[in-house]
Amino acid sequence: MPRFFLIAAALLATSACGSPPRCVTIDAKGIADANNSKAQFRAILEGVIQRTVTAAMVMSRDGAAGSQALSKATDVAVRRHQAAWDRNVVASWNTLASSEIEQVCAAITGGDQATYMRFATRVGAEARKRNEPLLKQAGSEVLAAVF
Repeated sequence: MPRFFLIAAALLATSACGSPPRCVTIDAKGIADANNSKAQFRAILEGVIQRTVTAAMVMSRDGAAGSQALSKATDVAVRRHQAAWDRNVVASWNTLASSEIEQVCAAITGGDQATYMRFATRVGAEARKRNEPLLKQAGSEVLAAVF
């Protein structure tokens, strides 16, 4: 699962949808915003849910309706827990020194994935520690809502 955090963050940070990502502010919040924290949370939560036996049972039982129900329940969970997710992500990036945060922002803006990943690897362990209980809770809520 820690690799999933890093991969999702890297893909979302360097995705080419619209303008290239950049830190609007040179701080931990700027990095979280550049990484599209909401989309990141949804993608990771969906990944967690899709790997469960319960989700497979719902999909098998309900087909397309099950997929729709999972999506709607995921939307509810993301809305409910997004603020906590954002706080945890910002706190995780804040474990870096200010000079390192500057390097991360420059890497995001410049598309320097190697530099970004060097720091994201360090921050990923902290983000995982902070967000794993939240993911478990949100995932449980989603699965309880559809099963």
